[in-house]
Amino acid sequence: MKSRWLAAGVAVLLVSPATWAQEKKSPGAPSEMHERMSKRAGEYETVSKLTLPDGKAVETKGTAKITAVLGGRFLQEEGTGTLLGNPVSTLKLVGYNDAAGQFEAVWLYTGSTAMMTMSGKAKDDNKTVEFSASVPGPKDAKMNFTIVYRFVDADRFTVELTARSEDGAKGPTMETTYTRKK
Repeated sequence: MKSRWLAAGVAVLLVSPATWAQEKKSPGAPSEMHERMSKRAGEYETVSKLTLPDGKAVETKGTAKITAVLGGRFLQEEGTGTLLGNPVSTLKLVGYNDAAGQFEAVWLYTGSTAMMTMSGKAKDDNKTVEFSASVPGPKDAKMNFTIVYRFVDADRFTVELTARSEDGAKGPTMETTYTRKK
């Protein structure tokens, strides 16, 4: 009986490390989704169109630099542009949480001291990611948004941000088109 257990233990010790290495990366290691995300790294020209509920629209231009950070686990975007005639800078961190099976992000910009947090799921064979986002507001109120990334090709994608009122009604929308600089 003891020899059977000893033989089984030795077999596990000899076979398992190689098997584990083939089957699974170490916890927290970048996955295939992270490798896909990292391909978006680069410098982009942006065109943003802000459409107000009354239909008035304003278009502005800017730039964005997207960098894969922390070993390719996250994308960091630094952007510049204008919003309603005022210069703005943005910082966005986007990642994919393998354990939860969802995208997660934090957006910040010079027009606010609040941090927008969001989570979302991929759709359309990973051509679209739709996020639900919120920003803490005054008196424990939350401002809610829907944010949709659409990947056109290797060098272009769009990000559409739509404000949502407490009753879910659509508010202002900003769509930004990113085109990789050549």
